Amino acid sequence: MSNKKRYQFLVYPKFQLVMVGVQLLVLGCSLIPLGMVLMRSFDVLEKSAVTSGLAPGHGFFHFLSVQKTLILSSALWPVVAGIIVNLVVTIWLSDKLVGPIIRLKKEFQKMENSGEVVEVNFRKGDFFSDLPPIVNRALKRLRR
Repeated sequence: MSNKKRYQFLVYPKFQLVMVGVQLLVLGCSLIPLGMVLMRSFDVLEKSAVTSGLAPGHGFFHFLSVQKTLILSSALWPVVAGIIVNLVVTIWLSDKLVGPIIRLKKEFQKMENSGEVVEVNFRKGDFFSDLPPIVNRALKRLRR
């Protein structure tokens, strides 16, 4: 069996999934109006063509239809890629935020259960890297 430690991104799913949900909501609030404006612009062009007296079978309507399809299909992949990147970054950042809190909680639970004061450390790259030395100094002072 391998000694490699498996990395878990969702260390506190309740918080992290709320963060993902908020990010998706923000993205939706940005992308949905953009799509609506884009679709409306094609409708305006089509109505202008009808008002101008173009026959329903005119090549312009086919051109508009092709352009609409081309623009929407071309925009789909960047939007999907952007959503995926956004989700990965959100989970990664939330892991760096939640990880120290979980670590602190576990260390205090160990101290509570064992009665021994242990040194608190965070993973390299975690946020709040200045917190362990402060906690360790406070615990050291309380031990005296």
